[in-house]
Amino acid sequence: MNQPGGGGLVDYDWAALRCFAGSAAGLPAAVRDLLSAATGATAEEAYWRIDGVALVQGRLSESCTAVCAELVSGLPGATEHGRRQALDPQISGGYEEHVDSAVVGPVSYAACMREIVRGFPLYRERVETDLDASCVDLILMCGLADDGLRGEAVRVLERALDAASDGDVRELIANSLEDLRGEASGA
Repeated sequence: MNQPGGGGLVDYDWAALRCFAGSAAGLPAAVRDLLSAATGATAEEAYWRIDGVALVQGRLSESCTAVCAELVSGLPGATEHGRRQALDPQISGGYEEHVDSAVVGPVSYAACMREIVRGFPLYRERVETDLDASCVDLILMCGLADDGLRGEAVRVLERALDAASDGDVRELIANSLEDLRGEASGA
């Protein structure tokens, strides 16, 4: 399994990956720090070290695919604080339009989503055990990105809707189901 910040599925040349802050060389340490964070504050600080470099206001950079791969690979061994912060769905909601590729490199939302989709079993588990709202968003994004997962995403969210008591979470799940069903019907 890929170890956060180095080696594993792909050995990234982090210094060569383009991003919004000059060099992506510091991203492996930020990912490692996020996944191993002992406190919420430490996890948040590491998250912002990633956010300000790999993506800005939803705009993706070339380094996002590698960040996604590292985060998803590191989730099973992450601390609870690190996992909570790593599950932020911002990259899955990111975009590649209006990005200056000459500066941030070739950007591929689809490549990011291929990495994020690998974490689907973990997101499903978190929705089924904790009704984790971030994972509801990730289940939705995986179902929209991968036609083969759409049916399973709908089933997971239908079960979650039956179990949800919090009004805000119920609304999030209901809206996610509507989006998935609309996409399936071509609406």
